[in-house]
Amino acid sequence: MKNYSKIITIILMITLISTTAFAATQSWGSDDGTVIATGQEFSGAVWDETSETLYSVHDNGYLLSMNADGSDFESTYLGGDLEGITIVPGREGYLYVVVEHPDTIKEIYDGVFTGKQWTLTSWMTGDSNRGAESLTWIPSGEHGIAGLNEGVFAAGLQADGKFYVFSVDFETSESVTFHETFSATYAGSPMVFDLSGSHYDIETQTMYAIYDAGYNVMATLQLDDSGDWETVAKYSLPGDNEEGVAIIGPGTVILAEDSGELYSYTNWDLGYPEEEEEVIDVDTDGDGLLDSVELGLGTDPNVRDTDGDTFNDAFEVARGTDPLDFDDRVPELVNASNFIMDTVSITLASGREYSDTPFASEENSEIIYTWTNSYNRVLYATNGYLIKGYINGEVIKEMPMYNWRIDSYELISDTEVEVVYNSGYTVTIEPFADRDSTEITQMWTNVGSRALYVGNADNEGIGYKNGFAYKEFTVNPRWFIES
Repeated sequence: MKNYSKIITIILMITLISTTAFAATQSWGSDDGTVIATGQEFSGAVWDETSETLYSVHDNGYLLSMNADGSDFESTYLGGDLEGITIVPGREGYLYVVVEHPDTIKEIYDGVFTGKQWTLTSWMTGDSNRGAESLTWIPSGEHGIAGLNEGVFAAGLQADGKFYVFSVDFETSESVTFHETFSATYAGSPMVFDLSGSHYDIETQTMYAIYDAGYNVMATLQLDDSGDWETVAKYSLPGDNEEGVAIIGPGTVILAEDSGELYSYTNWDLGYPEEEEEVIDVDTDGDGLLDSVELGLGTDPNVRDTDGDTFNDAFEVARGTDPLDFDDRVPELVNASNFIMDTVSITLASGREYSDTPFASEENSEIIYTWTNSYNRVLYATNGYLIKGYINGEVIKEMPMYNWRIDSYELISDTEVEVVYNSGYTVTIEPFADRDSTEITQMWTNVGSRALYVGNADNEGIGYKNGFAYKEFTVNPRWFIES
């Protein structure tokens, strides 16, 4: 968002909001703040609890990282008008940013774009300086969308002040589904512009939304009993250039200003009712949950991992899995896998072992290859015609086999050719073993290198995909006459 648009938004604010509305806004609930970083056009912020790193982005395409106090500051150029940034729990090492015009979510790993992105312009529209301005992640079970058992991105649009909610397939670029919009309210009416920063806090299940210039407030929203987002409080912002907000622990609020400062506010008080007198409690098993909490959950306060799935009770509660259900757990790393004929064997990081015959009911039951996804938590197996994916030893998806690209092919005898595919699968084929003319005389691939064609002296031709013959044809010798 650029400063020249703020004059317009202030005029609109005066028109749309009565003076009595300002009485409902609370004063900023913290100290004067400490500047922890300067010299950047900060546009969004997020705190990664796992790596204890504070991330921000710059309008001119920079990814910024630092400690909570601003030390160890690093800047990496990515490109694009970066306006918001978030993390997705369970996808360690990945960051997700929103780009303004064209409004797009992009994936980052190890400081570079991975090439995966999800374009939002079919739903989010605004002029060149009032497009997507914020991005945050809401876990499964906390977004209020009935029947949706996965987390969602909430992207904020400056032009209309709304959050646009999307789910994506992390394995496939541009596979995005729009679900709904919601807005904060001001004096009983939706806030209609200048949404510039947001952060969903998993610990308190609270959405923090920054509306700068026209409103100059931070709104907090929570789901009500009917699953709708309700504005529970509004706080006057200390400045008028805020474009990002992040929460660190129970008492620190980070505000990113595109005028060039990153502020840290400590001893934050959101005005919640005073807590009851603290009851002395203990954590007998040291799993991170107090005994009183464990008794409420039904977990064993004397056992760190009640259901014995190798994930302690506190970890499961934080990640939304059931600490009483052995089979309900986060995806484990695949430590090892192998296959023999039609059987695949899997060993997970916890030591659990599984075996399965995924294609036993198919005409082609033998497995030809297995591999894992990029973060080593999904194992895929194929018989050359179908793919089945395993998480925690259970099949979670099934899809038709796509055609691998051929990296190389080599004639290893007069009758045999070795083919290496980009997946790593390597196969030796002997196409004319049952023909009168067994010697291979020609080999070539199609334009996309997805199919290998071979011919013999009798002008018989066979086409192969993924190591399997899929067509027979007559070779025209004129194809191989040089002009």
